[in-house]
Amino acid sequence: FTLFSMNSMLPTPSNLPSGLMPERLIAIYDWLDRASAPNLADEILSLSGFLQTLRKSGVSEQQLTLLGRLHARALSIAQKVRDQLLAQYPPVPYETRLLARHTQSILRQLSEHFLDILAVEHSAKTPLLPQQERALTKSLAALYQHLLISYLGASSPEKDTWHPLHQIYELVERLRLAGRLSASSARSLNTAYHAAILLGISQATSFTPQEFDFVVTYIERCANKLTERVAPTPDEQGIFWVDARQDTPAIARSRKKPLVSESRVRYFCTAQLTQQLQKQQIALADGIAPSALYLSDFFATSAGAGVLRKLFSYWNEPGKRRFPRRRKTARGHLYSGLETLWHLPKNLPQDMLSDKQES
Repeated sequence: FTLFSMNSMLPTPSNLPSGLMPERLIAIYDWLDRASAPNLADEILSLSGFLQTLRKSGVSEQQLTLLGRLHARALSIAQKVRDQLLAQYPPVPYETRLLARHTQSILRQLSEHFLDILAVEHSAKTPLLPQQERALTKSLAALYQHLLISYLGASSPEKDTWHPLHQIYELVERLRLAGRLSASSARSLNTAYHAAILLGISQATSFTPQEFDFVVTYIERCANKLTERVAPTPDEQGIFWVDARQDTPAIARSRKKPLVSESRVRYFCTAQLTQQLQKQQIALADGIAPSALYLSDFFATSAGAGVLRKLFSYWNEPGKRRFPRRRKTARGHLYSGLETLWHLPKNLPQDMLSDKQES
């Protein structure tokens, strides 16, 4: 593709993307300049249509500018969907699940669109253009949000979600961009990928949506402590591996060893993370305030302590399971209202009690 510098300018007939009519382009600009629609479904429908329109046109300066703004709007929509998932206890209502699936479809379209912008055959010796680097970052961010919505909704990520994520990181490594900070956040590209790896090994379905929200915050804060290993020792704990050709999250070596060549496997070590978790658990047990440990007050509760124990178990040496864990949707609501039902027979009218005795 021929790539241009991303300057923000008003559309004119002379610089319109090829294949995109002036009125359609102006309609997209007009929609982006307006406030978000109160109905989230309408917002998603409009955004999906605009993405399909841009996908059909060639890459140009105006298209890259619009795509960046549509990406920002999509992340805003994803946050609203996440808020809805957090506010509702599983099982998630059908309407919310439908919104979540449509939002994930948009995030996937964005990721694929940004990958189309990249010169896939780039070599490490060729400098990456600024807009190509931004496209790489935004594609990774879109897939990360896709994963968050899946896990908050207690569902497995869709097919072909992990595979492009691994492929993006391989490209990042090949272009030597792993440690470079993202233009839109303070996180580097490898930290963003490591956060996704930690999401995949945290067994999200063992947490309530509210608990997992704290887990996500914790992961994003300490993802830089996940380290990569070239050849870990056989007795080393907390080792996970990824085969970039597979569409799977990282797998614990204690559960399954890689069957492919060592050169095709990327290893991750959680030793620094588990040491930090262990120290935090001891400190909290000694009465130290969570704020002194840069933690939320939630971790001072029994539920918060349970979350830290689970994370330590999952990240250190997770046990083998024959079947994947399923979220217990009835937890916390099983005995709701039991006290009221217990007193109900005492308050029944006498005529009703006599009728029951006669029957």
